[in-house]
Formats: sequence, structure tokens, C-alpha cells
Amino acid sequence: MKRMIVIIAVLALGYLAWPFLSMYQLGKAVDAGDQAKLERKVDWPQLRTHLKTDLAETATQAAASFAGNDDGIKGLLKSVIGSAVAETALDGLVDTLVTAEYVAEASKQFNAEDEAAGGTVERDELAEKIIADPLKHLSWAFFTSPTEFNVTLREGRAADDQKVGLDFALQGLGWKLVRVIPPAGYAPSAG
Repeated sequence: MKRMIVIIAVLALGYLAWPFLSMYQLGKAVDAGDQAKLERKVDWPQLRTHLKTDLAETATQAAASFAGNDDGIKGLLKSVIGSAVAETALDGLVDTLVTAEYVAEASKQFNAEDEAAGGTVERDELAEKIIADPLKHLSWAFFTSPTEFNVTLREGRAADDQKVGLDFALQGLGWKLVRVIPPAGYAPSAG
């Protein structure tokens, strides 16, 4: 009976640690520019869909804010047109930038620049800093169901530091990243 309890406890601890291991492996894959591992650790179509939805919401809010100075139909038209233009531009940008190939190449380029500069290149983007060592930036993590795991990462320890959310789903025999919740006001850049 004790043996069975020990086995169950070890399996439970392993299950609880599994998504953290996947998050760590994903961070190392991004940092190394390992395209094959990125393909295995991320559900790219689902990630792009969620990111487009999140960024479209941000664009809609920005367009509404921009049009807020005009009353009536003129303000409504500005808001609708501005939102549609922003969504179209963001969709193309997300489709281009949110791929295993692009992420791997961008990471390799950063690593080459860093090596050429003697290891002194600063990571400027919040996501780059966090992905280099995700466990160091872990702020909060929990299971929302037996097959879904959510993580909040932040740049530092201050309450006002920007946060990034990561959602993982158990797919097949592994945990995959399915959503990145960008910080408030974030918009991707091609540079």
C-alpha cells in the first residue's frame, strides 16, 4: 500500500512539474533558435489565432479612442475604418512573424550579433528578456483544467512591471504553447 502511495505521489509531482519543464524547454529552444523544437513545443496556428484576436481588440480600442473626439456618424466611421485597417495590417504581420522559422532566425541573428559584440548586446524587448530565462521571470502559474496551464511572467519584481501571459495545452504527449497574452498596449514590430 505504501508503495502504491509513493508511486502515485511521484506521478502527481511529475505531472505538476511537466508544464514547467515544457516552458523551460521552449525558452531554451527560442534562445538557441531551434526551429524543430519550436515546431514541437508550439501550436502555431492556435497561437496566431489568439494573438490576432488579442491585437485586434487592442487596435479596436485604439481606433475608438482616436475617433472619440468626433461625434456621431463621423466618429463611428473613423472607428470602424481605423479598426479594419489595423486588423488587416496586424493579421499580415502576425502571419509573417509568428512562425517557428521566423522566431528561430531572429534568435540566431540576435545570438550572432551578441557573439560579435562580445556578449554585450542587451535584450531590449520584454519578450526576449523573458524567453531567455522564463523560470526566472515566473510570477504566477496554475492549472485551469487537467489539460490547460496558465503562466504569468514579468520582467522584474515591481508591481508595475509589464506582464506577459502564456497558455499551454496538453496536446498528444506534450504541453504546447497555444497563446501569448501580450502586455497592455503592445504591438509587434518587424524590426
